Amino acid sequence: MNELRRQSYLEALEIDYYHPRLLLPGADVSRLCELPRPQEPALAVAEVTTAAAEATVAEVADSLRGSKNNPAMNALLDELRRSDGDSPRVKSPAVVAPQSTAVAETSSAEHRPRFSLSIIRGADVFIIDQGLDEAVDQQAYLALLHNILFAIGAAPAQLSIDQFHWPMIKNSQVDQGETAAKQALQSFVGKQIEQLGLAYIVLMGEGPRHYLLEQAPTGQFIADSQLGGQCIVTASALQALQSGDLKQQIWQDLMPLSRVLRKA
Repeated sequence: MNELRRQSYLEALEIDYYHPRLLLPGADVSRLCELPRPQEPALAVAEVTTAAAEATVAEVADSLRGSKNNPAMNALLDELRRSDGDSPRVKSPAVVAPQSTAVAETSSAEHRPRFSLSIIRGADVFIIDQGLDEAVDQQAYLALLHNILFAIGAAPAQLSIDQFHWPMIKNSQVDQGETAAKQALQSFVGKQIEQLGLAYIVLMGEGPRHYLLEQAPTGQFIADSQLGGQCIVTASALQALQSGDLKQQIWQDLMPLSRVLRKA
């Protein structure tokens, strides 16, 4: 949108000036509008001498001279020819058609990810894991989470699972890039932590770590002001259903959380 159209919209809404203070989750980044400028082709100027492009005054005089011309006319033509011969040649500019240059347009559109994450509530901690597909036995998955929470000293609770899907809105006009996905997920988790009054967040698997605490080490508490709690990263419980080694790794990674919960 150019500036003239934006101003006409604001004028119709009786708004003098508008600029958003905060970037809403999923919203595109505000861009400065510019006035439209007509593009005029550049004209290249080539120098061409009049000797190659135009007839000289002397040649014109010779063409007009004839046996029947009167003496006064012949004298005037002779004078013009002499003055033309004494004067220097002047180079006149000639307009050359503008040369078209091919400009390769590169698309720099941000990558638009598509993913799902599992949100597990009901315990002393807030758990985010990889998304579950239809082939996963949800009862076996919940049983594994119950065993993990019991082992680290969390209070027994009935767990519930919800899915966070991205993109949230299938609309090409809404920003669906990776940055928008991270901001939306951070905002969602932060509100959940505030509403539930929890202090600890367990990120299980590469998906939650990538979109919330990229490159965070496993098995260490990390304070995040945007999420509003202490985060700890470990392997995915979904993958641990098929691998006994991952269960041992999860236990070792959650030892710092276990010590805190047992003291509470």
